[in-house]
Amino acid sequence: MAGGRVARAARKTGEHVAESVAEMLLEAALAVVACLILAAGVAVFLAGWRISPFVAGGSLGGFLLLVGYGAREAFRSGKPARRGRLATVAVAAFALVVLVLYGASCECL
Repeated sequence: MAGGRVARAARKTGEHVAESVAEMLLEAALAVVACLILAAGVAVFLAGWRISPFVAGGSLGGFLLLVGYGAREAFRSGKPARRGRLATVAVAAFALVVLVLYGASCECL
């Protein structure tokens, strides 16, 4: 009887340790991806700035419009989600912005 309880407790402890390690690894991977996306966004903006401040501002404004549309599509209530390419790209852009905001809060800078 006591051996079964010990084995069950050891198995449960092992499951919790494995879950904690997997969570830590996924958190680290998410932080790395977020930092890479943030760095790529800064590099693209600086490349646009070298061409012209107008180009950099226009591309930033267009990107913000796309992200706003993606947020609207992602949190749209009462209606089924659209399946068009623009809606898909907009929701993906919104997800990238959320990741970048997460990356800005980490200590990768």
